[in-house]
Amino acid sequence: MLEVAGVRIERQGRLLVDGVSFHAGAGELVALIGPNGAGKSSLLKAVTGEWRDAGGRVEIAGRGRRRWAPRALARQVAVMAQSPQVGFDFTVAELVGLGRAPHRGCSTPARDRAIVGEALAAVGLSGFGARSVLELSGGERQRVFLAKAIAQVTPAPGALPGAGSLLLLDEPTSALDLAQQAAAMGAARRIADNGAAVLAVLHDLNLAASFADRVVVMTRGRLAADGVPEEVLTAERLSAWYGCSVCVDQRSGDAVRLISVAAFNLKTRSC
Repeated sequence: MLEVAGVRIERQGRLLVDGVSFHAGAGELVALIGPNGAGKSSLLKAVTGEWRDAGGRVEIAGRGRRRWAPRALARQVAVMAQSPQVGFDFTVAELVGLGRAPHRGCSTPARDRAIVGEALAAVGLSGFGARSVLELSGGERQRVFLAKAIAQVTPAPGALPGAGSLLLLDEPTSALDLAQQAAAMGAARRIADNGAAVLAVLHDLNLAASFADRVVVMTRGRLAADGVPEEVLTAERLSAWYGCSVCVDQRSGDAVRLISVAAFNLKTRSC
């Protein structure tokens, strides 16, 4: 669904992304991780087209990004930006409904209302539609923007985004507590399982381990690794990438994984 080939970004004389290539296929949730300043959000801006001067190639559904008509692309691809802001007193339903704008003329108000309600339910915000966005907590507001992205690429009531859809999420869980993180990533996981491609920039390595099919790692603007979580998220590799001693505890026989900084273990100071 998404093919990124040799993307290179230089801004104000600084090389931010240096020849990065990877893909996110239909039915996959791909986590993009790496230390601060690794170039993750910059790469996402190249994928979304926000930075049009990026070098390399970005293809969506086999077609170069620049070859898509903007409205057609907006029906297939939705972006949840990092720390989204709103300056008007929208209701939650009104804000999520803005995601339906690309479908005007080929949908109906009743269909759009149904999809808005389903998108809110998907992120655990059923019953929030009439509330003011300005009165929500930071975590609730972040989930509203995730619902807006889901509504944008939902084809019809009763159908999660599926094959042909692409969700691009920039730190979708940064303001969420544990239960909200699980709800948000669970929604992303279900959408991927429905056939869509999901690319999520994440800082929480445990979420990447728990929900992603593949993990793409960037360091210093370059691709450092691309593979399944079990292969990529090892103590040795994470310690090298993040510049600190990292523990990885994976219990045998189940999928539980705990990734932590070793220095936080005050009793042993080790794994």
